[in-house]
Amino acid sequence: MPLPTTESMKTELANLNAEKERLLAEYKAARTEAQEYDTVKQNVDALLTVPKEQEQQRQHELE
Repeated sequence: MPLPTTESMKTELANLNAEKERLLAEYKAARTEAQEYDTVKQNVDALLTVPKEQEQQRQHELE
């Protein structure tokens, strides 16, 4: 099996670097989106969580 030429290895390396950069940009965008979703989830959880004091007061008012 013949060894690859220098030019073919340089082309392969350039292609791999371009693919790496594309995937890295995609990863960064996905990571940013995931962080935004996490923030939204935390906000929703905070809004939906009723503190125990308020729940106890509500129960007392219903009695």
